[in-house]
Amino acid sequence: MSSVISRREFLRRSLTVGATAGLSAGSWNLVRGANDTIRVGVCGFGGRGRAHIDGFNKIPGVRVVALCDADSKILARGVADVEKRGQKVEAYTDVRKMLDNKDIDLVSTATPNHWHSLFIVWACQAGKDVYVEKPLSLTIREGRLMVEAARKYKRVFQTGSQQRSMRDNRIGCALVREGAIGRVHTVIGANYPSPWNCAFPGQPVPDGLDWDMWCGPVEPVPFNKDLFLPRAKPGWISFRPYSGGEMTGWGAHGLDQIQWALGMDE
Repeated sequence: MSSVISRREFLRRSLTVGATAGLSAGSWNLVRGANDTIRVGVCGFGGRGRAHIDGFNKIPGVRVVALCDADSKILARGVADVEKRGQKVEAYTDVRKMLDNKDIDLVSTATPNHWHSLFIVWACQAGKDVYVEKPLSLTIREGRLMVEAARKYKRVFQTGSQQRSMRDNRIGCALVREGAIGRVHTVIGANYPSPWNCAFPGQPVPDGLDWDMWCGPVEPVPFNKDLFLPRAKPGWISFRPYSGGEMTGWGAHGLDQIQWALGMDE
């Protein structure tokens, strides 16, 4: 088999698994089509999605060309941020229309958790490779459907947890494993809350927000700002069916860090 592949195909398959960071000059020269660009769409960027945009913009040969958010005001700010760098970007409030764009190779999402599974299945069906923020899913059934879609449509698909990549976390966990604090005999864990049900009173939907799109695959409820924001009073991250609560919010980091630091990944 030839080891020479198109640059687009090489980047498409390596982007979401972090391979581009370690490319040598020699391996880069094996790739044909130096003028090809990997075109990325980012969905949901009121929070972590902005980090996605910044990350993609640091990778040579990769360009963010589309943004999607149900809130047109947040969307406008994101477009302005990207266009400050001299890049043109298409804006969508309906994720289905972004996925219909045949020029997009890869999509990433940092939407509220209840949107993850449907977005990923749709993206795979649309022929896009996918990166998604943790938590990957809210139920085992959702997880299986995503795996099945990625395999059926032969997509590159990754979920990530930034505290596995951040320098301070990596060094801290390595120090514990190497005995810098002595023998660990006790771990005190935080009681990360599970989600509970909410019944907020309805409020007027803010101008520019497609609330029905935000609700997406779950039963629509009246708008309330303390549901709409991730950590308000208390925000969607605390409620079914939008999240697994802080157990899948900060808990996914905190419990993982202990396992990592103690060398218990296996």
